[in-house]
Amino acid sequence: MKRFISLVCGSLVLILLFLSPGNAVQAEEQDECDCPGTVFTGSERNKLVANLLKSNVFKEERLELKKDGYVWQGAGAIEVRELAPGMIVYQVVFLSENGEEVGAAFGLISGSIQNLDYLAPIHDHDHNH
Repeated sequence: MKRFISLVCGSLVLILLFLSPGNAVQAEEQDECDCPGTVFTGSERNKLVANLLKSNVFKEERLELKKDGYVWQGAGAIEVRELAPGMIVYQVVFLSENGEEVGAAFGLISGSIQNLDYLAPIHDHDHNH
């Protein structure tokens, strides 16, 4: 039994090692626009996204947008960017009823997630998610 568990855990670690670097490289390649600030990637991004997803502010806005016909595109489509020291913004991607991608903006201000009440179309020249 010990051998089986070791084999399963070892296989899982190998799979994660092969998948993780590819995703980080892909995330870096996606930031080819001339947008201000620095994009967070990897585990640092994942921690920031997790904080956003568990916030009541995000949950409430997601429900409101769902009522209006928008479909959330998942955690993988969230971009996290530091515009200035201590000023972190999130672009959360939703799909409108007509199939257009729109970004909802949230901010991390003084350690608290805030809804920036901004919803705008994501154009082709912006970011590919």
